[in-house]
Amino acid sequence: SFEPNVVNNVRFCEALSLNGWLHEDRSRDIVVPIGKGVSNSSGTEKLYRVDDTNPGSYSFLKEYAHKNAISERARTEYVN
Repeated sequence: SFEPNVVNNVRFCEALSLNGWLHEDRSRDIVVPIGKGVSNSSGTEKLYRVDDTNPGSYSFLKEYAHKNAISERARTEYVN
């Protein structure tokens, strides 16, 4: 699974662990969290907060940003 937002990625990993989906032997994992976005090009993009009441709501599209949006940098990778 791809998640460019660090906070969301940590929460996702915690949920996987709590539900027994992460193992000491990583080759046994069915879900592999990847802390990057997926795009048609490689680079670094801004993540914009969409909803101040939802700490996990971010978008790469500025037009979805909340008026008091903060932005963070996130790495994207081209996946063919």
